[in-house]
Amino acid sequence: LGSLVHNRLLAVAWENGTVLGRSVFGDGRAQGAVEEPRQPLEKVLELARQGNFLEAHGADAHQWLHDKIQEAAVSSIGPDDDKVDKLKCQLGFILLHQLTEEELDRELFVVANLLASFRGAALATSDLFRRAAEKAKSVAGFQSAFRYATAGIALLPAGNSCWEKCFEQSLALYSVATEASGFLGRVDDLMHYSSAILDQPKCSIFDKLHAYFVLLEYLQNNGRAQEALDLGLQILANLGCTFPRNPVVQVVKTMRAVRKFKK
Repeated sequence: LGSLVHNRLLAVAWENGTVLGRSVFGDGRAQGAVEEPRQPLEKVLELARQGNFLEAHGADAHQWLHDKIQEAAVSSIGPDDDKVDKLKCQLGFILLHQLTEEELDRELFVVANLLASFRGAALATSDLFRRAAEKAKSVAGFQSAFRYATAGIALLPAGNSCWEKCFEQSLALYSVATEASGFLGRVDDLMHYSSAILDQPKCSIFDKLHAYFVLLEYLQNNGRAQEALDLGLQILANLGCTFPRNPVVQVVKTMRAVRKFKK
């Protein structure tokens, strides 16, 4: 859950602790054994504070006193990474379904990180990664935005089906992946994700503008002015615009017009 955890997340995890434990580790009880009642969460937190494992952070959160304590808590699950990943995914899905929209928006990165190892086709989880990617991009966290966007793409229906079944979600994920790739200098990824948009028949020219603009920025910033100019003119031709043949005028008007359409 991170080094700083809101009490609401702790409460949800504690309420579902028995379910989480059994789903990952099995029952583990002797036949006929009576399960001991679980202590209230506040009592457990009090003991953790007294033992200098946690400290209160304001009125609604706790944080580990040291990163090594957090690492030791995770390692106590055992050496099996699959169990750790399964526990994280189980908790991530519980939070995804039990948090309110406001709570989920606040804890978006936490829940997305818990579900990072999930494999399969799940549109709700893919949309969570879309939201996390767009939020990370909005604060210039392009490395995280790329990671969330590609994780979301991996959960979409395979092949062209994603564009048929969830067009808006697919366009948003591929657009963030394209922009983040360009910012991070991941040229192969930039070409891959932008091509998925530009080669998609269902995408209108306006759907493609963002990917085009990222490509223009990449070409312009890497000394490929003529290619940027040719691409800009192609975009504007697709938009129904015509320009004079004077090269200097072309450059100025092309960049101004593309930026205007992007806005």
